[in-house]
Formats: sequence, C-alpha cells, structure tokens
Amino acid sequence: MLDINSFTTSIKNQVLGWLSSIGTNLICPLIAAAAAIYCIFQLPQLFKAHREGTSEVFWDFLWKEIIGLVVLVGTGVIWGLLAAGVFGTAA
Repeated sequence: MLDINSFTTSIKNQVLGWLSSIGTNLICPLIAAAAAIYCIFQLPQLFKAHREGTSEVFWDFLWKEIIGLVVLVGTGVIWGLLAAGVFGTAA
C-alpha cells in the first residue's frame, strides 16, 4: 500500500531541493552581480554631484547607492544561508 505521508514528504523535499539549487546557483548570483554593477556605476555620478555641489542630486544618488548596497548584502546573506542548507532542504 502507498504511504501518502512519505510520498508527499519526498515530493516536498525534492521540490525544495530544486528551488534551493536554483536560488543558490542562479538567482542569488545574478541579483548580487547586478547590485554590485549598479553600485559601481553609481559611484562616478555620486562623486560628480558632490564635486559640483548639487546637493539634491548628490542625495538622490547616495540613496540609490545605499539601496544597492542593502540589496547586495541582503542577497549575499540569503545566498550564504541557501548554500549552507539552513532552510532544511537536505533530504
């Protein structure tokens, strides 16, 4: 007879393993790379606005830089947690 509990647990673990693998190997690296590139390209505009003394533009670019760094660090933390298997995806 088919044990439904073990069958659904097996399916759940398999799906969670796939999602963890996709997140660890594809999504997190892409988001982290995009955030890093975004931050790098914001820096020259930030310094230019500071040199020219345009305070409103400077603060606009500074907030964009802060948001980019928060996304980069947050994605890095999630990436590390997924890689360590913290979310219980190991069968």
